[in-house]
Amino acid sequence: MTSLRASCEAVLKANDRGAYTIPSPKLYPHQWAWDSAFAAIGWATIDAKRAWLELETLLAGQWDDGRIPHIYFHILSDDYFPGPDFWQTERSSSITQPPVWATCARAVAEITGDVSPAKALLSRIDA
Repeated sequence: MTSLRASCEAVLKANDRGAYTIPSPKLYPHQWAWDSAFAAIGWATIDAKRAWLELETLLAGQWDDGRIPHIYFHILSDDYFPGPDFWQTERSSSITQPPVWATCARAVAEITGDVSPAKALLSRIDA
């Protein structure tokens, strides 16, 4: 029998797109803010650098006003709806979600024992 930890790790790795994790290859093939933030916590248990990269990639899509879009489209596709055309944006949805980024960054810092990346992200999280 496969352990829960091994199963979780397998899902993260299967949905890994290098710098971000997709929730599902077919239904949700883009970066979702909450999913990425919580995936970073999972990554922290197996690969600290990958965990921080998840949060950094999430914040790379941040809008000028400081909000984080709930979907970021790294790869554009005409096959996905609702895409940027629907949202009338260049590469993201036009809505956000309640912020969990600081909570997740803190959890990653606690798991990895490294607070310096969290401090580096804090000014952007606190925008």
